[in-house]
Amino acid sequence: MKKFFFLLVPSLTTSLTLFALLLACLCIPLRSIAQTTDPGIPKLSLNTGVGIGSNLTIDNSTITVPPISVSLDIKILPQVTIGPYIAYEKNNYYGSTEYGLAGARGTYHFLIPSKTFGVYAGAILSYVYYDNPILTDLYANDTHYEANNGVDNLLSSKQSHFGYNLFIGGEVHLSNSVSAFAELGYGIAYLNVGLSFKL
Repeated sequence: MKKFFFLLVPSLTTSLTLFALLLACLCIPLRSIAQTTDPGIPKLSLNTGVGIGSNLTIDNSTITVPPISVSLDIKILPQVTIGPYIAYEKNNYYGSTEYGLAGARGTYHFLIPSKTFGVYAGAILSYVYYDNPILTDLYANDTHYEANNGVDNLLSSKQSHFGYNLFIGGEVHLSNSVSAFAELGYGIAYLNVGLSFKL
């Protein structure tokens, strides 16, 4: 446990530093642009998505609950939103395996000459929760488990940890209060699609 903790600290420090830098970049648009333009993003919106192509699922496992996510976008500048983010996934690999993400999301909305479409990019800083009691017990009680089963670094790469994710997305405004979106990144899934609701 001590060894894992000390390995975790640099990762957390690096993640926080990178996220802070990315958020700073999001929050420093050109002053003249910030004062004279607004892409029309809502002051508050709720996003619900389903992931395609899981980034956390181990090969040969069976997905029992697909990657799902919920987030809030709170407008703090004409082109910048921030808010909480949570995601969940469950699969079957040597027993039930659960993944959860909880963190903060920052998004920069690009200015484009369209009232129907939107393009944005951002970053997520999150804690990734991993739970598989069977694999954890096997790894703890059998030092030869990894080598004998051909799953080198399985648990070291899948255990709970802090991390950051980058994404780029596009949205189509279906009405004044509902939009459909698609995002590419490497969070809980490589592709995330869903609906955004203006609150």
